[in-house]
Amino acid sequence: ENAKLAYDKAAKQSNDQKETSSVSDIKKAYESGYNAIANAFIDMPTIFMGVNDVFYTPSHSPYFTDNEVRIHVNETALGYKNQAGIAFDAARREYEANFSSYKTISADSKPEEISSLLSVTNSILKKLLASLSATYSTVDYISDNYIGTTPSEIGADKNQLSGYVSKVNSNITSVTKALDDIENAKGSATTAELSMRSAELSRNQSEDSLRDARQALADHDVKAPYDGVIAKVPAKAGDKVTSNTTIATIITEGKIVNITLNEIDAAKVKTGDKATLSFDAIDDLSLAGHVSNVDLVGTVSQGVVSYAVEITFDDNDDRVKPGMTVNANIITDAKTEALIIPSSAVKNQGGNSYVQVFSKTYGESELSSVSTEETPSFKPVTLGLSNDTSVEVLSGLSEGEQVISKVTSGAKAAAAAPSIFGAAGGRATGGNTVRMITR
Repeated sequence: ENAKLAYDKAAKQSNDQKETSSVSDIKKAYESGYNAIANAFIDMPTIFMGVNDVFYTPSHSPYFTDNEVRIHVNETALGYKNQAGIAFDAARREYEANFSSYKTISADSKPEEISSLLSVTNSILKKLLASLSATYSTVDYISDNYIGTTPSEIGADKNQLSGYVSKVNSNITSVTKALDDIENAKGSATTAELSMRSAELSRNQSEDSLRDARQALADHDVKAPYDGVIAKVPAKAGDKVTSNTTIATIITEGKIVNITLNEIDAAKVKTGDKATLSFDAIDDLSLAGHVSNVDLVGTVSQGVVSYAVEITFDDNDDRVKPGMTVNANIITDAKTEALIIPSSAVKNQGGNSYVQVFSKTYGESELSSVSTEETPSFKPVTLGLSNDTSVEVLSGLSEGEQVISKVTSGAKAAAAAPSIFGAAGGRATGGNTVRMITR
């Protein structure tokens, strides 16, 4: 139960960490990431416009023109200004190139789109911060080295640039935190998934242990796997027993027959085959049964392989006692409406089967013994099932045709057909049942 509870808890945590969950840390991280992007893009236009006035609007910052810097400061300050301007222009170009992407996303956008724009926003902010720092340093250098009365605009621009630096630093912190939160949330989701799998494994192991414990408990008592009447109890309370000790003999209502078959016959027998059972001790008793088990592995004795077969009684008779000798006939195959002839009528040559027939059809009274000088002709047949006395004909003969079961030669070398098989005197008959019996 503890393992199940641990798994349920781990599964809930794993589901909660999926992106589709409303309480997912990943979902919250992406929402925070979008807010960080939005705040940055709200602040950056004002910053870019303000810095642009410092660089490119003489009326706003007259001291910052190239000519004024060259006259009132020096060439070094002019070099600082140019470097800061290049950094500022690069940051502004990247901002303008990605502004359209910002306009197309929302808090519900795909996670990969938010992650991508977060990374771009972080890059823009870092370039903007670098340009702001360079610009502030340049203005500060000009203030310290200005020849003449220091313009009042310098102090205002320094204050403004300092505020921009603080705001960009704040945006960078928010964007960086959002990127970190997303990666941490992904890690948490992975950890939660692994924890769930580990809890699932522990639960399965606990279930296996529980099954083993239940089996051990069940094995603590000796139980018969069937109902019956106790006929004998050789064991007494307190006796020490092993796995081979007989503690009781139980007679069940159902009875079984144990026989062995050679490997040829065993190959033909399968579970479910019908059987008829007869008993040496009980005349005229025949009971039905079926094959309930055939050993998969045979027993070798003196080079001969045999297989144990178990036959269960379908019928019962109180006269049948345990230990009686039983004869079993197992029906391995059966067919109805079959055309059959005596096995003695079939001849084989070169792997082909055929029967002998006369051109003349004899009457019923003549079938027991026919004397004739006619030479029999051969008729090919295709055979099916067979037993000890009869064989099924699949093709080559029709019901009612006469076949020769035996030919003998007399003094005049005349052929005789003393026995033509048939239910009423020697005709091949349909409507019978052919059974192949394995003894």
